[in-house]
Amino acid sequence: MHEQTWQNRITRFLIAQAISLLGSSIVSFAIIWYITLETSSGLMLTYATIATFAPQILVSLFAGVLLDRFNRKLLIMISDSVIAITTLILFFIVRGGDPSMTLLFIALAIRAVGTGVQNPAVNAVIPQLVPESELMRINGFFVSMTSLIAFLAPALAASVLGWLGLASALLVDFATALIGVGITATVFFPPLQHTDEEATSSIQGLKDAFAYLRTHPFLKRLFLFEGIILFLFSPLFMLALIVERSFGGAYWQLAATEVAYGIGAVAGGFFIGWWGGFANRMTTVLMSAAILGALMFLLGLAPFWVFVALLFIWGIFNPAYDTPFITLLQERVEPDMHGRIFGFLQIVIAASLPLGMILFGPLGDIVKVETLYLISGALIVCWTLVGRYIMKLEQV
Repeated sequence: MHEQTWQNRITRFLIAQAISLLGSSIVSFAIIWYITLETSSGLMLTYATIATFAPQILVSLFAGVLLDRFNRKLLIMISDSVIAITTLILFFIVRGGDPSMTLLFIALAIRAVGTGVQNPAVNAVIPQLVPESELMRINGFFVSMTSLIAFLAPALAASVLGWLGLASALLVDFATALIGVGITATVFFPPLQHTDEEATSSIQGLKDAFAYLRTHPFLKRLFLFEGIILFLFSPLFMLALIVERSFGGAYWQLAATEVAYGIGAVAGGFFIGWWGGFANRMTTVLMSAAILGALMFLLGLAPFWVFVALLFIWGIFNPAYDTPFITLLQERVEPDMHGRIFGFLQIVIAASLPLGMILFGPLGDIVKVETLYLISGALIVCWTLVGRYIMKLEQV
């Protein structure tokens, strides 16, 4: 087992993550679409967004410490197993009849706990398994892999939800989680080389993480920039409402929007992995954010098939934002701090998107969602210009 090459290790790990993520994505799409089509309410989508992200804030805070102190492989396997068991229980509950909105919100919240561990774990593990010189390429490939799942999951979710119902989608997630755990068990994780004394408690680990951020002003500015960007991007969670209210709301239309994005993102992930971006990673991040903001503005003006085409282009440019951003953190942060720093990143994500939906969700029941896209898109472009100043375009 210890004789595995780094290529063998990362291949097995990413396959395990892909299988597990596919099941999770099918369930996520199925639940959100079910809520959207049953209620046609921006407020209900706001509740769903809060249920999806709020639990991650507290969980990610301590998950990052655990990932830096304990066996990351074991933590990933435990997280997947807990999600699998919970999903199986929900399957038996939902199978008895039409689920209540409250039950679906609870389901989203429980799954969010696992995500709070899983997301920082994956970003922390990749540099543990991969040489630093290969990080950009592997991160680009990982984005392409997740984008391929984004391409497949909507069609599968529409099929499962339309033909078999929500309960069957939950059962699919249970099966894929177990397969993912089994493959992860076969991967050898090289031991971490700690550069400081191991924290004696989770609280101490958090204190160390805050102290680390205080001594790295660039990271604080980077997290600030990301938080504002995600806040302004939050109306994207109401994309299904545009499809339902303005374009007819058929399952195939929902699937078409997600598939278009997925195809673009697969191509975009491979492209950024091959190209590598500008020498200054922050330049690539800012340029991509500005283009995404402009695309969001155009989405607010587009008829359906132009809307789909713009989402395809969005998919191409999204990896050019995410990949250098993650690689930047992996390169600038010491390996034994990766868990905590990516835990903080998960907190920024988990806090910014629900806060945005608290504002934009109710507004989506008062004004057209397309109007919110116009406003947010314009503000994103403006914020990237501000970001150029606050980040000072450091040579990173």
